[in-house]
Amino acid sequence: MTNHTPWKNIDNVITDSEGFEIAIVYGEVNGKQEQEIAQLIAAAPELLEALKAVLDEYGCQYEEGHVPAVDRALSAIAKAKGRA
Repeated sequence: MTNHTPWKNIDNVITDSEGFEIAIVYGEVNGKQEQEIAQLIAAAPELLEALKAVLDEYGCQYEEGHVPAVDRALSAIAKAKGRA
């Protein structure tokens, strides 16, 4: 299901499955502490794949504008892929 390798958060340093650094998180962002932000970044690939899987499973009979949650999900996927 996934095209991404698992990312890990170790002391706010995000690495891929081979240990390559993807990001280092410092300080506070929008009121959230660095640990929360680092955990979100580490989970991002899995969250994206899970959201796509849910839409594939349940969103196939969807007309734009009728289900706000599906609109938000599609928008988030587009943003993650650089299309927003």
